[in-house]
Amino acid sequence: MTQEKDFSEATAREIDEEVRRIVSEAEQQAINTLKTYKEQLEVLVTELLKTETLDKSAIDQLMTEN
Repeated sequence: MTQEKDFSEATAREIDEEVRRIVSEAEQQAINTLKTYKEQLEVLVTELLKTETLDKSAIDQLMTEN
């Protein structure tokens, strides 16, 4: 299946570069968020390994305690 391009190779490169930049920025933001909330995530993981499920009130309680 082929598609006709309505833009130049240079424009395609610019689009690719912008997509890479956006994805890279989102990846870094996700990594930073995980690092920021690492302790809370570890608490949730530990509790989920014990109980398999948590409802909102259980999560709220865990986050309040930690």
